[in-house]
Amino acid sequence: MYLNERGATRIDVPCLLQVLTQLKEIELMSEQENESDDYLDAFVALGGEPTKEGAISKGTLIDIIKVEFELTIDMEVSSNVNEAGILAQDWR
Repeated sequence: MYLNERGATRIDVPCLLQVLTQLKEIELMSEQENESDDYLDAFVALGGEPTKEGAISKGTLIDIIKVEFELTIDMEVSSNVNEAGILAQDWR
């Protein structure tokens, strides 16, 4: 579109670099949004709220880790999560 507005028939190097830079910035922003969505989805799946409210109980998290990863260590002893659970801001 930009080239059509300028009536350009060719792209010069500075213009090409500007377009590629803008595309890369858009791509990086999209990746960051998707990563953030993945963390929120996991938080909600484990019992948190989509509004980032609530907490995931320590027991639920330990049970899921033990089952999914087949861990046999005593996570109750080695865990430094308090009894209230994990809040959304601590999830990442």
